[in-house]
Amino acid sequence: MKKITYLTAFLGALCLTNVASGADNDVLGSIGDVSIKKADLQALLNVQGTDVAKKLADNPALLVKLIESETVRKAVVVESDKNGWGKKPNVVYLMERSREQALIDSYLSEMAKVPNDYPKEDEVTQFYKQNATRFKLPPMVHLAQVFLPLDANASAVDQNEASKKLKIIEGKLNAKKADFAEVARKESLDQGSASKGGDMGWLSEAILLPEIKRELTFLAKGSMSKPVRTNSGWHIIKLIETKPESTQALSEAKPAIVDLLRNRKFEENKKVYLENMLKKTPIKVVEPEALKGMFGANP
Repeated sequence: MKKITYLTAFLGALCLTNVASGADNDVLGSIGDVSIKKADLQALLNVQGTDVAKKLADNPALLVKLIESETVRKAVVVESDKNGWGKKPNVVYLMERSREQALIDSYLSEMAKVPNDYPKEDEVTQFYKQNATRFKLPPMVHLAQVFLPLDANASAVDQNEASKKLKIIEGKLNAKKADFAEVARKESLDQGSASKGGDMGWLSEAILLPEIKRELTFLAKGSMSKPVRTNSGWHIIKLIETKPESTQALSEAKPAIVDLLRNRKFEENKKVYLENMLKKTPIKVVEPEALKGMFGANP
């Protein structure tokens, strides 16, 4: 399956505009005189794997990002052409190599194509059973937090301010009928969880900071920790739920297994194709001695 690489660029004075609703409905994005049209985007989708193309086509927000990156990419091409960059000998060589590689990749993708019905159900099941350890899930914890950032090397003044703020937050959390989620929404400065009432979702115990993991050993489900200091700041943790170590069900693991087996089969098919090609016409290469002194350093 082919992947799309998004071009990341600093636009500077260039102005990128979404113009799908403008006078020319075929123009989806533009920078000055450079534009990406519907046909350009369709051509790009056509060379993606079916699954990738469908995910893109069904996700307008992702399509917008793709249009932006393609518009920038095309604008850079136009700028480079204006400066004659494509005529530089090294660039000409690299472009030819890229053309050849695209040809090779496309050709081998067809020659090593994996049948649509591969792998069979019994092959998926067999792989699942033979690789049981791959599908072990570590102990998990469902946490919420109120977070107050404070650098590890914070000044005495900043530490004092943080302590005052922390006491206020503790007071709100320990008040009668306190709502942890509501306090987190108002007081937590963790951008990822504050808007969700501090909910951090399910996390593997293995990825927790040692200070947090240690504090959890003292908590019962539904209870709240005392403030925990880490290098990033102060955390007040609520333990919502726990899950012991478990094994992922075959139905859940199947999509990943299918992808792995298909990719493995493709590589096997490609190797066999190349081996058969070389059997018909063996490769001939000069002896290492003949190469001594033949090439100097790059000019």
